[in-house]
Amino acid sequence: MEEQKAEQKAQEAVENKTGNNALIICAHPDDEVFGAGATVAKYTREGWKVRAIIFSYGEKSHLWLQKTVTIEMRVNEAKNADKIIGCSEPPIFFGLEEGKFLSQLKEKGLDKKLEEVILKERPAKIFTHSYDDPHPDHRAVETAVREAVKNSGVKCEILMFEVWNLINLRKRDKPKIYVDVSETFEIKMAALRAFKSQWISMIPLLPKVLLSTLANGFYAGCLYAEKFYKW
Repeated sequence: MEEQKAEQKAQEAVENKTGNNALIICAHPDDEVFGAGATVAKYTREGWKVRAIIFSYGEKSHLWLQKTVTIEMRVNEAKNADKIIGCSEPPIFFGLEEGKFLSQLKEKGLDKKLEEVILKERPAKIFTHSYDDPHPDHRAVETAVREAVKNSGVKCEILMFEVWNLINLRKRDKPKIYVDVSETFEIKMAALRAFKSQWISMIPLLPKVLLSTLANGFYAGCLYAEKFYKW
């Protein structure tokens, strides 16, 4: 436990540097908040510039509405949520169709755009999905991010977060980072409440968010913590 706390303090000493850039790259509106919302809120408080790239509009969440109505609703919710956690600019939406991320990314040339954004921002950190997340769109984003970082040549820390994972078998040997978010966890919850159209679908995830953040906090020696795996 003492070694874990020492490692945590060393990590936070690096994180406390201001003026750094970070990207959070995810599949759907709200993934960025579920996965790393409290950490982003902590970083932006400390002077980091953070921006989200979201692969889809998530328009399939409301099939009974016109597509344009759902897109407008979900974009506005994501913008509001990102403001709450302190993102410096509105999210970038790629507008890809759910279930077809990797094929459409190349067809529309958005794989190159992703590389260009990474080159432009030159992030010190990129937060993205875990490669063993059960959701296929989440795994597709991780694959695209890994390829884009490699092609861009930008050296940055890649931190994987979990959304739907219940057990973690493949990442047992991966280095873990715990970020103390005791002071920003309520900001994350406020940002999640900004996704008013998603409350029914969020219900299964909210208990996991609370319990896992508490468990991570216990392991890291604080009240609440978010856990990330390093590539």
